[in-house]
Amino acid sequence: MRKQALLAIGAAAIMAVGISAGSFALFSAQAGPSQAILTAGTVNLKSWRDQGDTIPGPMFYTTAAEGATTPGGVPGLYPTGPWAPGDNVMRVLMVRNTGDLDAWLTGLNASLASGSIHLANKLDYKVTTDVAGLNSVASGNLGALISGTATFAAPIALNATGPVPTRAPKPFYFWVSLPLDADNSYQSETLRVDFTMNAVQKRNNP
Repeated sequence: MRKQALLAIGAAAIMAVGISAGSFALFSAQAGPSQAILTAGTVNLKSWRDQGDTIPGPMFYTTAAEGATTPGGVPGLYPTGPWAPGDNVMRVLMVRNTGDLDAWLTGLNASLASGSIHLANKLDYKVTTDVAGLNSVASGNLGALISGTATFAAPIALNATGPVPTRAPKPFYFWVSLPLDADNSYQSETLRVDFTMNAVQKRNNP
């Protein structure tokens, strides 16, 4: 009888351990892996001259050869000829947003690629959004623009709507003038200036 009682107690003890271990178990499960694919948007600008032509190249050029796409390439159609005091020349720059985020055009920079800063300091510029030259977005002295930035009074929308090849570009009219009081010290001077349009994303940037 005593032996049977001991066996019964032992069995009861084993069951108690089993129940105690089960009370600390945590149900768990996993599913996946699940992918998260994120692609940052882009703001890209493309610009080209369009003075009644669509030949890539500089906007302002003295000779047809200077306006060629590449040395010895298709010549420019509208050379200005040598400049004289009192000249005021307009050229058109087309700007298209080729990225996938809507953009604000915010301003303009210029850099002196070569030539005379003395001549740049005498030249005046104006950028308008209309061919009549009435809606000015930036203006001033070209030499000052080379050493600084012209910020537009209000940003100009350039949206990323539709396929890039058919996306409407925005025309900007660049006016450069050599004042009448330019004296003989400017004769035979040349310069090359690169204009840069600045843009930022439109989303989350009121």
